[in-house]
Amino acid sequence: VLFSFFAGVGVYRLQLARPCPLKISPWVLLAGCFFLLIAWPHKGAERTAYDMACALIVFPLFAYLSTAVEPGPLGQRLFSLGGGVSYALYLLHSPLGGVLNQFFLIYGRPKGSAILGISFIACAAVFAWLAERYFDRPVRRWLTALTNPKTAPAR
Repeated sequence: VLFSFFAGVGVYRLQLARPCPLKISPWVLLAGCFFLLIAWPHKGAERTAYDMACALIVFPLFAYLSTAVEPGPLGQRLFSLGGGVSYALYLLHSPLGGVLNQFFLIYGRPKGSAILGISFIACAAVFAWLAERYFDRPVRRWLTALTNPKTAPAR
């Protein structure tokens, strides 16, 4: 968490000093992120090298390239939705992956890992949206109401 926070601050300061000159479609960046999610090596030194390269180079580069992107109306709605569910997805993807791994231990690993990966991402995203919509939003509203007392009417 500490590295990603300061990497984000660094990317923010970099784009203030040197705005990104490249205009890339937000859909190309989104497709690149999706490809990275389904294409990683699963074990050993390759996995470690992949994770380090993504964390140190690829993800900060994606963030920097994204500073030059202004999506259209559909893209704005989609990316707002993604931003809204991102925290729930961050919290839920590991437990959901654990359940899936237990399922594999009991019933065996099926063939077609890419399709399975895409299905897992889709299911995790739906669970995250449901959690954000029916749990996180109401709790945030309740906490905001609790911490922002209503002002008395003017007399």
